[in-house]
Amino acid sequence: MEISREAQERLIAALGEATEVREDAATSSPAEATPLSRIVKIIEDVSGVEAGDITAGSVLTDDLHLTSLALIEISVKIEDDFRVELTEDEIWSARTVGDLADAAVTESTAA
Repeated sequence: MEISREAQERLIAALGEATEVREDAATSSPAEATPLSRIVKIIEDVSGVEAGDITAGSVLTDDLHLTSLALIEISVKIEDDFRVELTEDEIWSARTVGDLADAAVTESTAA
């Protein structure tokens, strides 16, 4: 089962975030930013973990102590930033930050 855009927006609103999707998320990141660095920034923003402490090999739950709610918020932000739709399987099977980056890149090249 996939999370609908409406459900994602309600979740973001419940977390105190704006529900509006940015008009041009792709241009909001610097051109030189890599997919990994963009995801690290998202994780930093959501979790408060310093970007310098986040690597591609960081385990989402063990190293970064991300909750399921944080993972949902991160996945919504990744979808907005990369303009992709991640499946639940891609979200929940991601073990590391690198796994999330791979999923985002795979989906963006498939679109």
